[in-house]
Amino acid sequence: MIHLIKNLVFIQQNLFVMKPTKDIIIFLEAHSAIRLYH
Repeated sequence: MIHLIKNLVFIQQNLFVMKPTKDIIIFLEAHSAIRLYH
C-alpha cells in the first residue's frame, strides 16, 4: 500500500518536473498523508 503510494508520488513528481509546482506537489503529498492517517 505505502509502496504503491510512493510510486504514485514519484510519477507525479516526474509529470511536474518541468513546471515550478513543487509547492503543489508537497500540498498533495500532505493532503494524501492526512487522508491516510485520519
